Amino acid sequence: MSIGMLLVTVSIAGTALGFFIATLLEEIRVKKARRTNEIKARSRILASLKEEHEKEIIEQIFRTVDAIHEDTERSLGRLLGRLKDLLSMN
Repeated sequence: MSIGMLLVTVSIAGTALGFFIATLLEEIRVKKARRTNEIKARSRILASLKEEHEKEIIEQIFRTVDAIHEDTERSLGRLLGRLKDLLSMN
């Protein structure tokens, strides 16, 4: 094989290898970007779920506090009624 043919073969092989490496690096970059986007989306979804869960907990706390307040009001009303009854007996 002549030196000219050898140089052409090496040149073609180098070009093919360069193209292969560039394609491979681009594929790696695209996959990394996709993974990054998936992680960001997952984080947003989890944050949204956490926020909704916290809202539900706060709403449940308010409902419980309201129920306790209503129960306390009824108990206080009964207690005051009994005290009036006791005071009126004397």
